[in-house]
Amino acid sequence: MASPVQTAPKQRRNHGLLPIGLALLVTFAVLSAALWPLARTYLQSIALLMQWNGDPLPAVLAPLVDSKIIVQDVTIPSSNGPIRARIYSPANNPDAPGLVFVHGLNHQGIDEIKMKRFARWQAASGIRVLTPDIPDLRAYRVKASSIDVMGESARWFAEKTGHPVTLMGVSFAGGMALMAAARPAYASSVKAVFVVGGYDDLRRVAHFYVTGTELRPDGTTQTIQPNPFGTRFMEYTDLALFVPPDDREAIEPVLQAVLFDQRALVPEMESALLPAQRTELEYLLNSTPDKIELKEIVDEDSAEMASVSPHGNLAGLSAKVFLLHGLDDHYIPSAEAEWTARDLPPGKLGALLITPIISHIMLGGNSIEWLDKWRLIHFMAQEREAEMSK
Repeated sequence: MASPVQTAPKQRRNHGLLPIGLALLVTFAVLSAALWPLARTYLQSIALLMQWNGDPLPAVLAPLVDSKIIVQDVTIPSSNGPIRARIYSPANNPDAPGLVFVHGLNHQGIDEIKMKRFARWQAASGIRVLTPDIPDLRAYRVKASSIDVMGESARWFAEKTGHPVTLMGVSFAGGMALMAAARPAYASSVKAVFVVGGYDDLRRVAHFYVTGTELRPDGTTQTIQPNPFGTRFMEYTDLALFVPPDDREAIEPVLQAVLFDQRALVPEMESALLPAQRTELEYLLNSTPDKIELKEIVDEDSAEMASVSPHGNLAGLSAKVFLLHGLDDHYIPSAEAEWTARDLPPGKLGALLITPIISHIMLGGNSIEWLDKWRLIHFMAQEREAEMSK
């Protein structure tokens, strides 16, 4: 008599829990499906950052970036002559959104190994990437003509993909990418601009190379020891101020080898110089910035620097802008990102992150704080959402 009384309540509880369990399972499935695109964006951002840093991917992330890709060399017709370029496409997604990725001051241009690797990573995760070769930037020249090369590349790729593209510029290409996106001829072709380690005012950066200080928008001063590259870059672009005409032909290739990271060639090249030329080269390579010629460059080239600076030239910008900068960047100080954010038209800043995890345009800071890592992941996810939109 006792047994049926004891078992009946258990049966009622089991039947009551079954629909609740099913409801929870269905709710979880629906939420997972709804949140998966967002979760996927964050996971892909983590994967891209890990590969950017050269870290092996854990097995759980590998499927997010393992798409087969197609690499194609192309020539883009332009008003400035043909543009050599390369397209990286995900083989399984021919309608993927487009990204135009522009190199900075680098003599290897689109053939630089880190650039090719980053383009492949992006394509493997579902983005069509165009890398246009910018001859002046390969020659370490910051010229206004490069702005149109970037703009025409973006317009061509937008026509090819059928949608506006994201324009990404690193280092010195970052500022000019913003200017290209702001020009009426190209503005409708660019939906977002991603700037890594870029500048807002080249005059201010040149002043930083000379003084080691830069004023922030809030009135405080940022003080960093500039990388010797800065003064050597200024010397290279205005070599006539430093070297007599008869010596320039001999000294320019040596200084170029230093800038191009071909230091193994320098001793032999230096041994071929005359004694006076060696003295002139030693003066050039001396990283002490208190050289009167550097101050002359800041003053005399002011108008030319302004012509290739976003400051005062972004009124036509319609794209969202994402600014990423290393806190202790000693090539282009992080105050430049703050100035750029202030100079954008209202409502165009998508996100700004100044982080100790970035050195200049590569991961290489010293922070191990999880909050810093999360902020970088979150920033990359925001930027990636803009990339993926059409």
